[in-house]
Amino acid sequence: MSDYQKARQALGVRLRELRTEAGLSGRELAHRIGWPPSKISKLEHGNQTASSDDLTAWAKGCGAPEVAGELAAHRRAMETHYTSWRRQLATGTRARQQSFGDVEQQSSLIQAFESACVPGLLQTPDYARHMLTRTIELHGAPDDVEEGVRARVQRQQVLYDPRRHFEVLLWEPALRMLICPPISSARARGESSTASRTDSMRSTMVAMHHPPHATTRPRSAAAVASLALGILGVLATPAFGLFTLLPALAALTGAYGLRTTHTHQLRGRGMALWGFWLGVAFFLLNVGLLMLAAVASRMGY
Repeated sequence: MSDYQKARQALGVRLRELRTEAGLSGRELAHRIGWPPSKISKLEHGNQTASSDDLTAWAKGCGAPEVAGELAAHRRAMETHYTSWRRQLATGTRARQQSFGDVEQQSSLIQAFESACVPGLLQTPDYARHMLTRTIELHGAPDDVEEGVRARVQRQQVLYDPRRHFEVLLWEPALRMLICPPISSARARGESSTASRTDSMRSTMVAMHHPPHATTRPRSAAAVASLALGILGVLATPAFGLFTLLPALAALTGAYGLRTTHTHQLRGRGMALWGFWLGVAFFLLNVGLLMLAAVASRMGY
């Protein structure tokens, strides 16, 4: 996602805030202004660039004409940034990469979110080559792809500077998108995985499909009870109590299973319950044997 698109989305968030503060639905605001409802949605989601007239009409429609100047200033800043970006790209991709590198050299904390590709700081040279080639073709920039690749790889030196910290949030499709041949994509994923294991990097991936009933509870009552009964059984009668290690082990396995995905959690709960009832049975058996031994001792057997 380009900086311009991010700025357009930020403006869309502000427009949505104005509408909700006015207590209007998208359809109601569209009716007031005389727009199709789809335009309201496009502007709020940053899928369309608002004109100055659009922003003025929006402010008036929300009953807040005084914020028209604020919205216009936001739009001017966005256009100025876009013009600067286009001017910078007109000199080639290397200048753009060097500009990013200068900012990173002055930063102690670098945060990034990517939903469609591997972040620039984690790209292999081959992956970066395909990315920059696409940029050149899309925007008609000068073809300096090799210089751009070298500049992008040079930026990666900051990854090994202990004074800097990185937080990267990835949506799973960013690693699956075939922007380049599969072998290059696989190498880029490997590079990302290696970099994420450094002390200065914290990387999180948002999965496309998250189990609806998943839980991360570290233990269950059944698992704990089974383990306790197993230990008590062992202490009560060592000769027979060793059998209670089996349900205790099952309980531990069940507790571990509760920390995994939904499918494994179901299996883990089953093992914990199985261990619990076996623990109860063996514990009662051990207590019964103790009582029989006591009775036999009193009767002189």
